[in-house]
Amino acid sequence: MSASPTARLRAGGRVRIVGLGDSLTAGWCVRRGFFPRACDLLEARVPGLVLERVDAGIPGDTARGGLARLPALLQPTPGLVLVQFGLNDCVEGGPLDAFRRDLSRIAVAVAAAGAACVLLTSCPVQDPWLARAAAPWYDAVRAVGAELGLLVAELALAWCAGEPGAEALWQADGVHPSDAGHARMAAALVEHLLAETDGP
Repeated sequence: MSASPTARLRAGGRVRIVGLGDSLTAGWCVRRGFFPRACDLLEARVPGLVLERVDAGIPGDTARGGLARLPALLQPTPGLVLVQFGLNDCVEGGPLDAFRRDLSRIAVAVAAAGAACVLLTSCPVQDPWLARAAAPWYDAVRAVGAELGLLVAELALAWCAGEPGAEALWQADGVHPSDAGHARMAAALVEHLLAETDGP
């Protein structure tokens, strides 16, 4: 249903890219979050690509808040919108079906504006209880992506709590990534986006 993000990147030139999300997109308490890091990597990997970056991450935001903010972010029309929500929606305890509907509405509106849309699962979390609680919300992101035919960048799989040295990838709260965690997420995002663009 959406324009291909890989085609937008493959074309090179100037592309307006919007990161719509929460504190992870904003880069909470780190030098640089995954969004600007991924933009740097994309420009380094795709010849002639120049990204006009709009970091629309707001700490504490949810898919419902992102949906309300979206119209302003679609003027002028971006080439690519990265959508990252889930953890705050889970913690707030709203209905999972409402989250899915809001995420779908964001994706449909992005496509209707003529932009490409990529859904992102949020980062892994250190606490086993919260990880279990968040899993259905990450599954909902995947389900919306499958339903609408969208690329889903699996940032939640960039690392796991049992990985050797994983503690260094989180800040002290065990939820927000450190700079090293954001670097890992940025690399995972770029690999998703360029899995096709690096092809023939």
